[in-house]
Amino acid sequence: MARFEREARTVAGLNHPNIVVLHSIEEEDEVRFLTMELVEGQSLANFVTPGGLPLARVLGFSIPLADALVAAHERVVVHRDLQPGNGMGTREGRVKVMDFGLAKVSH
Repeated sequence: MARFEREARTVAGLNHPNIVVLHSIEEEDEVRFLTMELVEGQSLANFVTPGGLPLARVLGFSIPLADALVAAHERVVVHRDLQPGNGMGTREGRVKVMDFGLAKVSH
């Protein structure tokens, strides 16, 4: 639990427009949970189509994702579970990396 909290606090310290904001670690009735930014939109998994995506669409997703990962890596946080289901396309057209649950803080 201490490791989980330490890594969650590190992820909460990430500040980037393409990374979901982790607000706090809470406990209620002996259940620990995280509170995070509400991201309204669609999972990137919903955009994956048979036969692939046009290059412009791929770049539209991958460049913001890469920017987010660079920001995380600069804070020594490695996501370790990047997949379409862990990304969101917002209503405003922004891409957000979600679910740092398997993230590892490297030292």
